[in-house]
Amino acid sequence: NEVEEVFTVSFSELLATENKNLEEWELRNRKFQVPFWDIHHVPLWGATAMMVSELMELYKEFLRIKESN
Repeated sequence: NEVEEVFTVSFSELLATENKNLEEWELRNRKFQVPFWDIHHVPLWGATAMMVSELMELYKEFLRIKESN
């Protein structure tokens, strides 16, 4: 099974720099920076972490725009 457990996390936990980590993975002779969050007894990683990472970048951009207005 791809999804073993469902849990909720606040945006503040996802935005906290101490919770987000990067690992370098190599695939077909290319290196990738892969994000994961150590916020639960099982880390948030894989495709879910990639999507959450993109969402957090969009959210931070939204906050920057909101603060500048």
